[in-house]
Amino acid sequence: MTLARYVGRGGIIGLGVGLYGVTVYYSYHQFKCSKTLRARASEAEEGQSTTSTTNSNATTTTTPATTTTSTTGCCSCAGSSRISDAFRSQQFSRIADCYDSAIGLDEFFLGITLLRRTLLRYHAQGTVLEVGAGTGRNLPYYMTDRVKRVILVDASESMLQQAQAKITQQYQPQSQYYPPFVVRQGDSASLSFCPSQAFDTVVDTFGLCSYDDPVAVLREMVRVCKPNGGKILLLEHGRSKSWSWVTNHLDKYQEDHARKWGCIWNRDLDALLAAVDDVLEIKVLSLYHFGTTYYVVCQPRASTATTTSTTATTSEENTTAPMEAR
Repeated sequence: MTLARYVGRGGIIGLGVGLYGVTVYYSYHQFKCSKTLRARASEAEEGQSTTSTTNSNATTTTTPATTTTSTTGCCSCAGSSRISDAFRSQQFSRIADCYDSAIGLDEFFLGITLLRRTLLRYHAQGTVLEVGAGTGRNLPYYMTDRVKRVILVDASESMLQQAQAKITQQYQPQSQYYPPFVVRQGDSASLSFCPSQAFDTVVDTFGLCSYDDPVAVLREMVRVCKPNGGKILLLEHGRSKSWSWVTNHLDKYQEDHARKWGCIWNRDLDALLAAVDDVLEIKVLSLYHFGTTYYVVCQPRASTATTTSTTATTSEENTTAPMEAR
């Protein structure tokens, strides 16, 4: 009985020490990553300010990257930021090499890796187009038993270089488990290289926060998705409609977050989805993390089949050929 008591106490102490160690490491990791991201954003702002001053030959005023308002002509639900669209887009390239290490622990402890796995393993199938693919954080969840081919699109070449390195080093050697992956740099709001109704599944995970015009991206996703049986999969973050203190926090620190990460994390996702309700039908909608994380399974509305079929003049083989050459 005495031995069991000592073992029990030792186990409790060991668990406490372990939790303390994880907490300290996690806190240090977050501090280090935040410091790195802030430093890179500051360097970029200083460089842009210096360049602007030199080009204008002005010594009394400068034009920092934080003075341009993000408007882009899209609906108000897309949110606004004093951080310019150009600066936010470039920030993704600046942080590409440390992006995975910076958010890996966050995603693990928040259960986002599980949400990614569930969304793609259960719903992704056939020929897949992933927009805003970034560094390829979804690569492990595409398997050959359901997916034939995956095309990854992102505006940042640096991000795609990270994804390509993963494909070459980790996934191509295991081709019996993973489908062929192809990367393509491009604008997700204008997928001119993709024919209409070409893909069985179109995916975007945590990308609507970063596009200049997220509504245009959603409409493009609908255009390239097959109308009969095709799926559009979304895993996004935005404003909470149920917890005002959470949204207040997002609003308060939105500018700092956009400056470091390039994303507008307080966009109104309900309004974004409502803006494309005429072409997009929601089949599954689940909320997590106090209503800030949206897990959405959609499909193009039947009415889009006739309106988009007239633009499908390019074959999928001809369209994807340039992607293979990359």
